[in-house]
Amino acid sequence: MRSQKLFVILDRDGTILVDHPYLSDPEKIEFFPNAPEALKQLQKAGFGLIVVTNQSGIGRGFSTMESLEKVHEKFRELLVQQGVILDGIYVCPHAPEENCLCRKPETALIQKASQELNFELKESYVIGDKDSDIEMGKKVGAYTILLKTSPRKNDNKILCKPDSTAGSLLDAVKIILRTAEKRR
Repeated sequence: MRSQKLFVILDRDGTILVDHPYLSDPEKIEFFPNAPEALKQLQKAGFGLIVVTNQSGIGRGFSTMESLEKVHEKFRELLVQQGVILDGIYVCPHAPEENCLCRKPETALIQKASQELNFELKESYVIGDKDSDIEMGKKVGAYTILLKTSPRKNDNKILCKPDSTAGSLLDAVKIILRTAEKRR
């Protein structure tokens, strides 16, 4: 039997954290304004929270799994200080040319999360700032929200149309809270 709990699957860089390319220093973690508060609102509303992140810097040799683990340890610690507990962090460490099944927009990581945490992907929400986040969510039937937090090379060339767009994570949370009851 599947969980009655709904889950929000979030990208890390450009969604929760300011995107510092190949972040490998925990001291350089920088939250977007109100991001911890947005996550706290989701958690209070009963949502599970999962981060799914492509970290190609590992596959490209710019960082290591050990440095990534230190970043995620500090990331979790900073969120706990704000009253937020993540249900999981799922990472693709591969370079794009490796053509793995876990790199977004592929779905192996969210399928693994769904199995481990026992929830329905089609009842979930995916929030991210890139087409790959939206495409991943679309592949599993999730409700997708594209954040306009990162500069896009060509805003008119969105390859995969999201269900909604938002200017910030806090705005995305408002969309989720408005639509959640309708989706049950």
